[in-house]
Amino acid sequence: MAPNIEIVYENILGSEDIQKQLNIVHFNDVYNVESSKLDPVGGAARFLTALENVMQKGPTLVLFSGDAISPSAISILVKGRQMIEILNKFHISCACLGNHDFDFGLDVLLTHINNSNFPWLISNVFDAESRKPLGNVSDRHIVEINGLKVGIIGLVEQEWITTLSTINSDDIFYESYVDCGRRLTRELKNEQNCDIVIALTHMRWANDSILAQNLPEVDIFLGGHDHDYIVQQINNKWVVKSGTDFREFSLIELNVKEKSSTVQKIEKYVIDSKIEENIEIKTIVDSYLENINKELEQILGYMNTELEGRFSYIRTQETNLGNFITDIMLSALNADCAILNSGTLRSDLLHPTGEFKVRDLKKILPYLDENVVISVTGAHLLQALENGVSQYPKHEGRFLQVSGLKFAFDPSKPPGKRVDPRLVQVQDEYLDLEKNYSLATKLYLKQGKDGFDCLLNCPVLVEEENIPVLYNLVENHFKTIGILKRNTSFHKFRSSIVPLVIVNRLMHKISQDPSVQLEDSQSPSDTPRINFYNAALIVTKVLSHRQKILSRKQRSQIKQTEKYKKKMAEYEERSMKLAPKVEGRIICIKDQEHYEQLLMEIERNKIC
Repeated sequence: MAPNIEIVYENILGSEDIQKQLNIVHFNDVYNVESSKLDPVGGAARFLTALENVMQKGPTLVLFSGDAISPSAISILVKGRQMIEILNKFHISCACLGNHDFDFGLDVLLTHINNSNFPWLISNVFDAESRKPLGNVSDRHIVEINGLKVGIIGLVEQEWITTLSTINSDDIFYESYVDCGRRLTRELKNEQNCDIVIALTHMRWANDSILAQNLPEVDIFLGGHDHDYIVQQINNKWVVKSGTDFREFSLIELNVKEKSSTVQKIEKYVIDSKIEENIEIKTIVDSYLENINKELEQILGYMNTELEGRFSYIRTQETNLGNFITDIMLSALNADCAILNSGTLRSDLLHPTGEFKVRDLKKILPYLDENVVISVTGAHLLQALENGVSQYPKHEGRFLQVSGLKFAFDPSKPPGKRVDPRLVQVQDEYLDLEKNYSLATKLYLKQGKDGFDCLLNCPVLVEEENIPVLYNLVENHFKTIGILKRNTSFHKFRSSIVPLVIVNRLMHKISQDPSVQLEDSQSPSDTPRINFYNAALIVTKVLSHRQKILSRKQRSQIKQTEKYKKKMAEYEERSMKLAPKVEGRIICIKDQEHYEQLLMEIERNKIC
């Protein structure tokens, strides 16, 4: 049966006005290849049926605006391999890379790019050393169709580039999407004689709007990253976002006359259950669903200690499994601290020393838990800690596991009064109730679930769509260790495995060393700008209770010192042993004497 079609825009032109017509099918942000249960059911098999019906209307460009490799339940296990096999059937003319396409690391992405039968683009993000587009893709693509020469560019926003957990931002050079778009569009039209230029983008609507307002040379903007279906005319140019997850796509009829273009019609195609499934795609999808079991036996690494995941422990006290997971969150997301409700960790097992398989990780993290980085005051953080211990000693999932944090609680006190703010430390500093901290946590907690309503109105620094799901963060940690051990060519394109608290502690120590000379810079590029949620681009960072501030240049100088390199290598070597410990991050106060001892220790630390 015919798909559900909605005419979003139509411009009635006389036939004498039409010189050449080009149909464009656009889609973006696809994750789950299988159909859902409720309409619009989506699914890759029905999507291809609708797509091929549209292509019978005339010359058609199929364009994709990024995000396919991750996240999904299947992708977690096969690293997006199923998506490339399916997209290769979709007659795609060109695609722009999205942030989630990097979730499994650059080496996996390169394999997928090489296995694609269509070109991928990224025009304004480069390897800082070679100045070639990241991923060895092109910065532009030209298609000749129906007597037209069509130039295509791929532009992304800086916001999600800074959150790639598998790539160090120091190794990336970013060019403004407006400057890059203007440069490439002029080259394509003036030097390479293109009739029209299309911008594929993967960024938020606000940035697409800025791009359209400042780049009238581009004929049409086809965006991704947002999952809503949005069509709007800005500065006499159309900006189109085509939904998500194989549930919608756009058909755009473009009229081209003397190197100027007019959008004649935009239609929204909704993929509902009335559409027949393409048998070939359905077979591929079914085979992946059936063979997931084989992937569960893959070995991620070798644990050199038991991991405590039993509910009776992990929901009442600090455990090495909780430290292991939250340390990974902290090092991957570069926040000041991380909290995770213990209900996330679902295995209820003491995991033995030895081979740690995908099956083990899936038992611990069976869900696609989304993460955010938010800005919290010390008062908000204190409320979150209070909520975490409010049900103790019950085995409630709200009990927290933490990183970058230390605190003590008194179970003899009433809920809401169990955590003394004097006994809370963030990044080795005692809690300041009025200070702002960047906090990595689950979107679930940010939404106020499990009693964490104190986080509901906290500003979001990094949205969940810019961060791999928690399972992927942990998997990438194992992968990074493998890269470090093998010392492969991807050694620099990997995530950090050293938490920010260690980096800052080390930088502060070196900055106080008289043998290390740091130049002071007054240039505008070194003017302090606070950016607490991304260590790779941090210009300033409070490193001690004396508010010692280092400029970007000074941080860069420290990174070049042999002392820093040696110490970081030692920390990485320690992390590579995969033997997390209980470190006294969460202390249960036994009695009044114990409480007074903790307060005395605080005073000693302040004197020191």
